[in-house]
Amino acid sequence: LPKAKARFLEQLGCQLSGEAREVYAGLVQGAFDMYTGLADPEALAKTDFLTNPRALVGVVLDGVKGGDARVRLLGEIAARYMETYLDADPPKLPLTPHHTQVVAMLLFAQFYEQREACAARGVRAAILQMGTGEGKSIVIAMMAIYTVKHLGKKVHVLENNEGLLERDFATYAPFYASFGLSCAKTIDGTSDICYCLKRENNAYFNAAILRGQLELGDRKSTRL
Repeated sequence: LPKAKARFLEQLGCQLSGEAREVYAGLVQGAFDMYTGLADPEALAKTDFLTNPRALVGVVLDGVKGGDARVRLLGEIAARYMETYLDADPPKLPLTPHHTQVVAMLLFAQFYEQREACAARGVRAAILQMGTGEGKSIVIAMMAIYTVKHLGKKVHVLENNEGLLERDFATYAPFYASFGLSCAKTIDGTSDICYCLKRENNAYFNAAILRGQLELGDRKSTRL
């Protein structure tokens, strides 16, 4: 975890300057203030997870009991994510999301909750760059669940590549269903989480604007 924090802070100096750097530095610090890991190291050391891998799920849930509401939700997400490994055929040793993936999700969560203060300082969007294989899909899934469960909003997950859209939808739709969330491959206006191509998303909102049914300045919008 200290290495992850050091890397995040190191990248701030490479990519940002001025007020934007200060805003992101605050988000990074806030994330690490909330997050101290998903599992207590002592409890983990006492767990015989090789013969009882499901015990790892309990260690994660116990480890976040006293945390911030966002961290507790993250613990629940991580626990169910681990259960997908256990329920696979054949079963696999369950893995939690990596520290960098969890912190990335917390950065986005904080930015949205502090968006007006960030905008007043000239930062109107949050963008994180992740390389191939670093876990963008699970960060998106965690953020989607957080947005629906914690913020009470619906989510559009945009994709350029139809093949990747099909892959991620097939992978994560059952995961979302375990939280009681509905998921669709088209924008239907009712599903909690919609995986859609960018052109479909643009067409949906353009049509709503033409019908006079979308107010872009509405801060109480139900969709993100």
